[in-house]
Amino acid sequence: MTTTQESSIPSRASVVAAAATSTETDGGQLGSDLEDAGEDIADRGQRLVDTVRGIGRLFGDDEPRNERPRTPRVDGDSGGDDQPERAPQPVPKGLTAPQWDEAVDACQEAHGKSEEECRELPVFVVDGKRKPKIAINDASAIARGKPWLLNTMRDKDAAELNREFAGCKAVWAGPDSCDEYPFASTYQGGLGAQVMGVPKWENDQQGRDMSAFLRRNRMKRGDPFLVWTINVSQQNGNWVAG
Repeated sequence: MTTTQESSIPSRASVVAAAATSTETDGGQLGSDLEDAGEDIADRGQRLVDTVRGIGRLFGDDEPRNERPRTPRVDGDSGGDDQPERAPQPVPKGLTAPQWDEAVDACQEAHGKSEEECRELPVFVVDGKRKPKIAINDASAIARGKPWLLNTMRDKDAAELNREFAGCKAVWAGPDSCDEYPFASTYQGGLGAQVMGVPKWENDQQGRDMSAFLRRNRMKRGDPFLVWTINVSQQNGNWVAG
């Protein structure tokens, strides 16, 4: 029978005290290690920030930019999933949707532009029901090969010179008021324009329509636009409007 002296067996209190001392020592060491690791991470982070700032200064930036990466653009893409598709252009004032489609088709064929490019061009509509004589002059001139993709000048003095070169100033001896196509207010107007005598009220209305058109489309010098005639046609060799 084996016996053990009581004095050689540690008491519960001494075991608990020893364990507490050991835990305190280990915990203190762990806390110290974590603190050292945290300082090391912070130091590395600061060095990284300093490096990025240095790179930014090389390219003229004092601070690095925090921009969202952009989606690479591909053919037919607008440049990113978050960008809305371009809204369709509204039907130009004075045209129906089928008339606009016809004008766009003719624009593509005559000027070699894409459908989108043609639909983005402002359209100045000349209606044979509103201005019959002017519509006949414009439509017949276009049928003879005069351009219908024009560029506005936004220059009153130059427009007056174009009217003179077209024969619509002092030398005009025809009836009524002189109308010219291409318009005197465009770079295509002037010498070689087709002229016709029209009622003065039509010419006055044409001037008001053009001014409103330029304002509505916020057109600047050199901006292109299309001319499209409606309610006018050639019948048995004669032009008829209305």
